[in-house]
Amino acid sequence: GNYRVVGSEKWESKTTVAQDNGQGTTGTASTTITVEGTIGIDEQMGKADIRVYPNPAQSTLTIDGEGINRIVVIDVTGRTAMDKNVEGTRSSIDVTPLNDGVYFLQAFDSNGNKTTLKFVKKK
Repeated sequence: GNYRVVGSEKWESKTTVAQDNGQGTTGTASTTITVEGTIGIDEQMGKADIRVYPNPAQSTLTIDGEGINRIVVIDVTGRTAMDKNVEGTRSSIDVTPLNDGVYFLQAFDSNGNKTTLKFVKKK
């Protein structure tokens, strides 16, 4: 699948792979990845970007993204706090009934692909 690294400290990783090019020749290929500000790795829905704001949220959380048709909010204990069918490229959910704390928003597209993002509910 496609993955996106989100939110921590800056870090760099270089990988070099030796390969046999056949007929007695060899070569190497190197890739350097620089990551700035990460908190985890999210599975992406195709190449679509999803944006959740404001974060932290007090009353309304807005979700921007192409092709999203369902939003599920899960608390840190794994309990489903909200499950809502949506349409269009921008959706809003009322988070006032939620207790203050950390939640995970799962956005699903019509193919069942899921993107999980973290948000904070704060009064």
